[in-house]
Amino acid sequence: EFFRQGDREKALALPVSPLFDRDKPGITKSQPGFFDFVVVPLFVNFSSIFPGMHPMLQLVLQNYRYWQGNTATPAATTDLPSPGAQ
Repeated sequence: EFFRQGDREKALALPVSPLFDRDKPGITKSQPGFFDFVVVPLFVNFSSIFPGMHPMLQLVLQNYRYWQGNTATPAATTDLPSPGAQ
């Protein structure tokens, strides 16, 4: 979807939006930042309110580690609430 928008912007001779240009690398570098500021905090909060979401949080963290390029536990996840914690 994003690449299609970038293609359309190129066709219209417009500047291509960041990360929408299929000819430039960048998604792998932007993903950890997106996880740091949006995804991980969102799922940590959701799982603290809805303990049934804790397995989903674990999958999010697994995906996060994938985008970081290693299997080390990310710093942002060391203080996760336990399921059911208020």
